[in-house]
Amino acid sequence: QLPRREKLALLYRAADLTLMPSRELETFGLTTLESLSCGTPVVAYDIGANRELIPPEFLASISQPRSLVDVVVKVLNKDKESREQLSLLCIEKSGQYSWESYAKKIVSLI
Repeated sequence: QLPRREKLALLYRAADLTLMPSRELETFGLTTLESLSCGTPVVAYDIGANRELIPPEFLASISQPRSLVDVVVKVLNKDKESREQLSLLCIEKSGQYSWESYAKKIVSLI
């Protein structure tokens, strides 16, 4: 059973990061955007939409599976100020994929 939307946002906010360990091609990452919109960074492999949605420093090389652990450790070892800045960057990044942002892009094409 999935948690309600309000509780899901609280769970994302309580997490230090969201780990997406999938090694198969990722389609457009709604879970990634949910996490980012709550200010929680996402660590994943450099495949599919992950390369578009997640900053390179939070991507592990699919050809070196162990690198996922290294990236997780790097994120978890950030100091409080760096983590707060990162949270704001995550929220900003997710805003690029909001319905409002999408609508503006469509209108600009017309």
